[in-house]
Amino acid sequence: MRYFRTRGALAGASALALVGATAVPLSSAFAAPQQAGSTPSSEQSTPSASEQKPSIQKTEGTLDPLAEKNTIKVQGTGLDKTLTDGYYSEMWEIDAQGQPVGENIAEASDQLTLGQRGQFDATLTVRGSRVDPQKHYAVFIVDHTGRGGHMGVHATAPVNIKPTDPTKLRPRFETSPETLYTHRQDNEVIIRGKYYYPPNSDASVAISLREKHEDGGPGDEVATGTVVASELKDGTFTYKLHVPGEKIKDKTYYTLAVAMDGGTKEQGAIKELYGHGGSFAVITDGTVSRSSQHNQVKVAGGGFKNVQQGTAMHLRLREYNIDAQKPAGDALAEKQVTVNPPNGSFETEFTVPADKLQAGKKYVIEASIDDQEQSEVTEYITVNP
Repeated sequence: MRYFRTRGALAGASALALVGATAVPLSSAFAAPQQAGSTPSSEQSTPSASEQKPSIQKTEGTLDPLAEKNTIKVQGTGLDKTLTDGYYSEMWEIDAQGQPVGENIAEASDQLTLGQRGQFDATLTVRGSRVDPQKHYAVFIVDHTGRGGHMGVHATAPVNIKPTDPTKLRPRFETSPETLYTHRQDNEVIIRGKYYYPPNSDASVAISLREKHEDGGPGDEVATGTVVASELKDGTFTYKLHVPGEKIKDKTYYTLAVAMDGGTKEQGAIKELYGHGGSFAVITDGTVSRSSQHNQVKVAGGGFKNVQQGTAMHLRLREYNIDAQKPAGDALAEKQVTVNPPNGSFETEFTVPADKLQAGKKYVIEASIDDQEQSEVTEYITVNP
């Protein structure tokens, strides 16, 4: 059994937001295409009771992005009743290495019921609007008893997606980052949209960021943007929305609406961003690669208390010990920056040496003021091969 950190565990007020995390490999996820409802042959054999390991032996159903709801059924065996308080079935997007990305997209389900030999049946319900046919998905059998919000993964199996005409899909978009910081002069939010097909040459994509009222209704508009039809390539676009930190409120939600207009029917999608500024926070932009000699990530933060003019902030790249829930060993790279009073805000480029990174390890950037008991670490840095 292996562990990966869940999205919820990383989203606390004192967490340092960094896109991406490493997780459990699913080597069979991108093998030769399977027949609908089948699983790779390597998962279909049944070992003897003494050699039994957790596995998903059968899957039924496909994911249809146009369906209101999809039902996926799985059968498996080998779960240890004594190992955890309970097991659950979930559906996650997976990357090219078979690692889980984002969050569980299946609707909440009950704890699995186990047979005498750890056999189980599970039914997952997934809304079609949460399925992107250009991505890959897998069923995960997990527990949630790991320390620090870590999720134990016991068995996985890829799921097939029904081929779909992309022009019929509902528009959707992703943002990076998903948190807006009061201490940043400019919050640059990168919006990547897909399936935005203009109905005519005069159509455009309207982008609007508004404060969300406690009753759920829209509030004041804090930033806007427009993508014209000529900038839409095969229904996709990338747009940089600039949001001044002075317009952001701490502990406040904002609604980002990205909609196609100019046609007979408005099409769009909505997502929530979060305003943060009361406590320490650091964001990082960029990924690193073990095969690259030049790995630069942008690090920005603030929220320290009682910071004076000229206070030094130390940034250190360190390996992260999952079991101990803290950085371990000496710094692999470090940098010192001068922060701004009164909250210690800063923004800088940090060099990550590729020759110090090891496959399978997890790394964070630790930020601290050495003469004060104020320090934090980022979420796991995204490390590519």
